Amino acid sequence: MFRKQPSWLAGAFIEMVVVVVSILIAFSLDAWWDRQMEQRQEREVMAGLLSEFREVEAQIEEERRFHEAVKETTLLLMELSLSDDIPVQADSLDRLLGDLFWWGGESNYSSGTLTSAIASGQISIIQNDRLRDLLAEWPRVIGDIRENEANEIWEYRNGLKPFMRARANMAQLANRIEYEPGSEEPYPVTKVPQSSSRADHWSLVKDPQFHNLMLFRLWTNDDILTEFDEFHPHLEEILTLLGAELQG
Repeated sequence: MFRKQPSWLAGAFIEMVVVVVSILIAFSLDAWWDRQMEQRQEREVMAGLLSEFREVEAQIEEERRFHEAVKETTLLLMELSLSDDIPVQADSLDRLLGDLFWWGGESNYSSGTLTSAIASGQISIIQNDRLRDLLAEWPRVIGDIRENEANEIWEYRNGLKPFMRARANMAQLANRIEYEPGSEEPYPVTKVPQSSSRADHWSLVKDPQFHNLMLFRLWTNDDILTEFDEFHPHLEEILTLLGAELQG
């Protein structure tokens, strides 16, 4: 016959089982809580990114309209510089030349949330591999655009600006500025004193150097618009994936 086990041993076994089960439950609850917190953080990060990238999308569209308008003006001035007659009125020509004082500058796209997520490592909590890769690649994409924008600034400062300052009546042209290229909202430009005698800017437009400067201006704007076209699918995919993840 089997010897009867002491009652205290059975109680100790039951107590041990209870302790082990309690520990396992505690670990499970901790793991569940950690997953909940991580999912909450992931959603907060993605919500911030979605808002930020929507702002970037609106800014990009505004800048696209600006550069398309600048390109249109540039092409028109190139045509005028090669014309044998004078097909536009002097005021209209001054308005076109006044548009040359505009340049886009290096864009400061909203990226605080993304920069913080990358720097802090929070980007790693995003579970969607494709979305995570696109976000990590974004700074390089924006860098390509800024490089072309820097080229535009350099061309303006070192080519067009000195040329216009030496040959144009700057005050006369500045007083003809009414709108920012690509915008229908009046731009508040301070009217400046100018000579009572009007300058004729046709000789400026006919200068072969002017045609060359317009060519470089055209190229830099084409480069910027090409970058917009190339990274637009990148931006759209990020917005689509962020929206889908948040809805899910």
